[in-house]
Amino acid sequence: MNHKINPIEAWKILQEKKMSYVIDVRPEPESIYSGKPDLTELKKETINIPYTLYPSLRENPNFVREFNKFIFNEETVTFLICKDGTLSEKALDKLKQTNKQCFAIDHGFEGEMENIGKKRSLINGWKAQGLPYEDD
Repeated sequence: MNHKINPIEAWKILQEKKMSYVIDVRPEPESIYSGKPDLTELKKETINIPYTLYPSLRENPNFVREFNKFIFNEETVTFLICKDGTLSEKALDKLKQTNKQCFAIDHGFEGEMENIGKKRSLINGWKAQGLPYEDD
């Protein structure tokens, strides 16, 4: 089962299901710079398994292997997240060959922005939904 999921729905499943994880598929420097979901209150951590490698941003040839090393149980639910959902969808497509329950978090961590006069505001994604996040 592989498809997109709303951040609020993902958060509810993360709260209810012990064997559920958030996998950040961005290159690690990007998640450090931009921030990432904070799962501390759930006694979980966001795991970084990059779909693209820094600094080349080429596809990680070991992505599926690294994912399978960590997520070895078919009952485990994983939520893939990136900046805006684009990279997570590509990673999700790569993971179709596994029999794992994977979802791409719709609109990612930062989501889309809209201009309101001179201000910009987030309109969707993890942060815009008011879900916990850490900003290093």
